[in-house]
Amino acid sequence: MNRTIVTLPDRKEPIRIGSGAARTMCDRGGFWFAYENQDLCSVGIGHLKFLRCGPDCTFRIPPATLPDSATEINWRYRLISPEPIVSDGAIARWATIETEEE
Repeated sequence: MNRTIVTLPDRKEPIRIGSGAARTMCDRGGFWFAYENQDLCSVGIGHLKFLRCGPDCTFRIPPATLPDSATEINWRYRLISPEPIVSDGAIARWATIETEEE
């Protein structure tokens, strides 16, 4: 499996996005932001989720905490990308992108 590696400014570890997730975000367009599980007591610490924001979305700007959905409570997930990771169908220009084999 291939992954897209996105290095954010002011972050020690890069974000690793599965190639399928990156492709899906690019295909759907819009502005995508990364959220990370930062609960130190959680077995899922470090897990990433992504939220699409913009004029045609529920959120025009990304909230600091990932909103709850009908099926998930997301208070553990905090915004970690100050700028969109995917913007209008392309990985952000400011990001350092590499591909690795898994």
